[in-house]
Amino acid sequence: MNITKLNQLKHVESFLQINFTKGFKYIDKAGEIVNLFFTKPEREPLYIMDQRQLLIRESENSKEEFKIAVNNFWYHKADPENLNDLKNIFFSKAIKITQIVEVDKLTRLGWRNYFIFELSQTNNLFFKKCFEREDKIKLDLLQIVFNRKIKGFECRFEVKKLEKKDRKTPVILFDVDISKKYEGYLNTSILNSELDKLYQLLESEEFIKTINYTLFG
Repeated sequence: MNITKLNQLKHVESFLQINFTKGFKYIDKAGEIVNLFFTKPEREPLYIMDQRQLLIRESENSKEEFKIAVNNFWYHKADPENLNDLKNIFFSKAIKITQIVEVDKLTRLGWRNYFIFELSQTNNLFFKKCFEREDKIKLDLLQIVFNRKIKGFECRFEVKKLEKKDRKTPVILFDVDISKKYEGYLNTSILNSELDKLYQLLESEEFIKTINYTLFG
């Protein structure tokens, strides 16, 4: 059974980040940034702040976190439902925050995702054979790490075996870190098109083929 769509894997966490230079105006503008997250007038967002960074959650139960630092803006979402929604939320906040901090040159764009595949879904699996060898050579395969360039982005794949907390069901974790550095800098006006390219990479046949090759050999 090959993976044909990314939604056949459980998406458990996602991180998006841009890096930039000369972002120290964050120190003067921190209050204005916090105001962006006042979605409910009667309740201020939760935040922790020091001279280098500001960590914000809109509420105690929120699955989203935002971090604004002197050299990057970072967005984390637990149990995400839709890649396109993540991209849009990140872009919307990134544009507003970089305008407040008066950043116009970006040096790096990254998107890291954790995907899970249950070993019980199939027997025809390269990893399952490695984990369940019954011959005299006992192998304990802990993880595989490899890099691959796809559509102009650097992709780092870290693949490892885990066990679910609720039951002893082995699962494969794909920790996929995709990024691009911009030597000539990236203007915020084309950030959305670069995010679109990154999103299309995750949905691409080449990306899915890499997942399948790792799973099934």
